[in-house]
Amino acid sequence: MSMVRALRTLTALENGTLSGAQLETQLSGSTARRGEFALLCASEGAAKRMAASAVTMAAVTASATAMAEFVKHTAARMAAWGSDDALIAIKASATAISACRAAGGYAVKSETSPASGLFDVAD
Repeated sequence: MSMVRALRTLTALENGTLSGAQLETQLSGSTARRGEFALLCASEGAAKRMAASAVTMAAVTASATAMAEFVKHTAARMAAWGSDDALIAIKASATAISACRAAGGYAVKSETSPASGLFDVAD
């Protein structure tokens, strides 16, 4: 049943009837809803549908919880990498950029020392 609700959520995102703020309210208020969204992100087909739609990606990138879940899953990251609409939406959203940086686990240092190198593992 949860995949059915997840697909209904995806349809609402694609149609523009579910905004980023509404998605954030749903995902942050319910672990079940967050799990359903995680199913979408983990599914290659659903992730590609999300990434291919500018309307859907605008809503996803407007939600910090949705972006945090989106970047956790390889299928979603690969779908975004292959979609101009997804990359444009991510670039336009400070929330999405922050989620991508946090998921990377690395921070670029402004100064380097020979012992530590260019990158530090983020805590």
